Amino acid sequence: MNLRPRLRKRSHLQTAIKYCKDKSDRPSLTSRWINDEIGYGTFACYPFFENEFLLEYRGELLHYREAIQRENMYPPSRRSYMYFFKFNERSYCVDATTSTGNGRLVNDAPKNTSKCNCRANVVEINGQPYLCLFSTRSISAGEELRYDYGVSNLPWRNKVE
Repeated sequence: MNLRPRLRKRSHLQTAIKYCKDKSDRPSLTSRWINDEIGYGTFACYPFFENEFLLEYRGELLHYREAIQRENMYPPSRRSYMYFFKFNERSYCVDATTSTGNGRLVNDAPKNTSKCNCRANVVEINGQPYLCLFSTRSISAGEELRYDYGVSNLPWRNKVE
């Protein structure tokens, strides 16, 4: 039985461009509460193949200096969802703090662990960078999406399980 919606004849990059331009999330993803320590997470409603576009880390695109100023203005009690990256030799940030997209709810997992199932790639559309998450392996329906934030000293990584 095929639990997956009808596949379209579209490349993963074309799918990414479509959802980025539409400023929307795929209907095959949902967010839900995990627990008080982790908060929300983003989950697959249907299976995904390896290297498939999942979603955009949607928010306001900022230049590096503006992002640092904004990050310093956020009170410590407020969670911020700022993703810093380089594109065409310039430093940028996507501030998803006020975004309603599921991208900001994808949690961290160290690369090369079984929980890490996606990666962030920059997709260029009309000269502008968009942060998109793509699967690094097959993802089952109901599985939480996780990628490596690229920061090794995060407090939750130091906890003994």
